Amino acid sequence: MHHLDVRGENERAWQLPLRCKGCPDRIGETAVAAGALTLERDVTPVDMTRYQPHQRRGTVAVHDPLLGLGNAGRLLPRAARLRLAELAADRPEAERVRQREGTRDCVTAGRASEPTPRARRR
Repeated sequence: MHHLDVRGENERAWQLPLRCKGCPDRIGETAVAAGALTLERDVTPVDMTRYQPHQRRGTVAVHDPLLGLGNAGRLLPRAARLRLAELAADRPEAERVRQREGTRDCVTAGRASEPTPRARRR
């Protein structure tokens, strides 16, 4: 089953908290560690783009929303060696500005906060 079969192709319809949109997908690593998935060869970045194109689009697009968070005074994650600025440089400038300003506006309007998670009772 392809990843998009589960979530659908319209990324805008996915219900994800703001903080999740820049996170890498670690599901595969967990499945390997649990023995539910066996690796037959090394997977390259080109393979990952083919398997999960939405992740590639997200990686290319995450730099400017992060700048918007910073412009709004929020803490930013460290993203060493991901080349986010370099990847973003290929995007149209108008789209990059829209992403930065839109994220800043979400923070300013109070739409980028979540309550502190609470431990579940067993």
